[in-house]
Amino acid sequence: MYKCLAHSLLVLAAASVSTYAAPQNIAIIGGGASGTSAAYWIQKEMQSVAEPPKITLYEKNNRLGGRVYSMPIPGLNMFVEAGASIFVDVNQNMMQFADQFGLSKADSDTAGLSNPAMGVWNGTSFTYIRTGNNTIDNAEAVSRFGLYTMGQLNTFLQGYLQPFMGIYGISSIYESVQGLLSTLGLSSSTTQTGRESMNAIANLNEDYLANVVEIGCRVNYGQGLEELHSMGMAISMITSAAKIYQIGTGNQRIFEKLAQASEATIKLNTAVTTITKITGVGGGVQYTVATSGSSAVATFDAVVMASPPNTYTDAPIVWNNINANSYFKTLAPVVDYKTVHVTFVVGRVNPSAFFNMPFPSMGLLPISIYTPQSAVSRVPFTSLSINRVLTTSETFDICSAISGTPSDVDPYAIHTVTKLFSPTALTNAQLNQFYSFRLWTYKTSFQAYPELVSRAPEDFPPFTVDENLYFPNAFEPFVSTMETSIVSSKNIAKLVARDLAA
Repeated sequence: MYKCLAHSLLVLAAASVSTYAAPQNIAIIGGGASGTSAAYWIQKEMQSVAEPPKITLYEKNNRLGGRVYSMPIPGLNMFVEAGASIFVDVNQNMMQFADQFGLSKADSDTAGLSNPAMGVWNGTSFTYIRTGNNTIDNAEAVSRFGLYTMGQLNTFLQGYLQPFMGIYGISSIYESVQGLLSTLGLSSSTTQTGRESMNAIANLNEDYLANVVEIGCRVNYGQGLEELHSMGMAISMITSAAKIYQIGTGNQRIFEKLAQASEATIKLNTAVTTITKITGVGGGVQYTVATSGSSAVATFDAVVMASPPNTYTDAPIVWNNINANSYFKTLAPVVDYKTVHVTFVVGRVNPSAFFNMPFPSMGLLPISIYTPQSAVSRVPFTSLSINRVLTTSETFDICSAISGTPSDVDPYAIHTVTKLFSPTALTNAQLNQFYSFRLWTYKTSFQAYPELVSRAPEDFPPFTVDENLYFPNAFEPFVSTMETSIVSSKNIAKLVARDLAA
């Protein structure tokens, strides 16, 4: 999912743009994190000219945000993130935009719970539990895993994360991910899997790798150490040391606000069907864009494809006259996306499903339950998290909002709002193993993030696909988060401003 994640990222300096022959018409395909932030940055980059750009943002769905989607809970003024659940204090753009747009930052409402903060469950027992008290947890971690392993991992992670933070000081414009990684000194950061990098360090505690490191990888990117590249592993570990936030009314509000601030013409429920490269009246490159349900075509001076083209499986966009060897024609190098299934449940979690004892207390249940790679064949979910413990009045409100509420519901019992991530859709029979009662259940799925497999620097898609045709999602196989989508789109905006001024 876009999941989520913690890292310090660049606010690229504004490009110096002088004059344009005429108002520039720019199309953005996709209203997710990349598309809305691209619209915002392009408007910023070109706002000083006499006639600012005319931006049209096409979104095939009925809302903005893309993979950043906030699910409302019936009867409550509450939103739970289906994807891209969190950001952290070092995500400067997300933090800045939250403040700029007056959006309140919040945590999951589990205040007052004395339950353990996190537990790793292998299908029969909990193999690792953190209480939420850092002093106790850190002491137990040192005793169990050893200072050597923890120190070696910290040194390894800093070797990746500190150079990555250097992205703050970069003012250059990049045509390719390869060039950006070279500048940062991270060209080798994706050439090995996490497991290969760990194997290169002698005598690491496998217990730590399985119950701490790999858990972070699975939660954030749905991949184990054998699959995820080393940079993805490093990024996955940051949240353990960062302050976590989400927008109280839903993370997608940031991207709705960015689109609004861009002054773009927003076309929801409008699927782009064909994009054709043409020679304009003045001899320069232009593109025509055709959409479903309309015979008219619109002409643009530049196009930003802000959505992965290989995820358009139901109705692929047809590309005419662009370079036959370009990424949008060949989709090579291949970037496959992970389908993640999300299930929301308002009900009562059954502690007996997790503890091999009669009538275990609800207070024993960790707020977040994660499953290790070794349990994939035994446990149908990757994570189960308590997002909120409901008051009695809130339970009554939900009952009132849901038609067909079961007559045997006990609003005075402890009900929670929980969220499960899983690699396949969870059946009702599977859910009934883990809940003693379900008042409301909602299931959805989406292509959350790329498979962050190891690849050479030259094997990333390009930022510039063809003349005046751009692809901010090229950055995703390196790191996929809300924050990096914003940063990549900033670079795209600089490319657009530079190229249209040429």
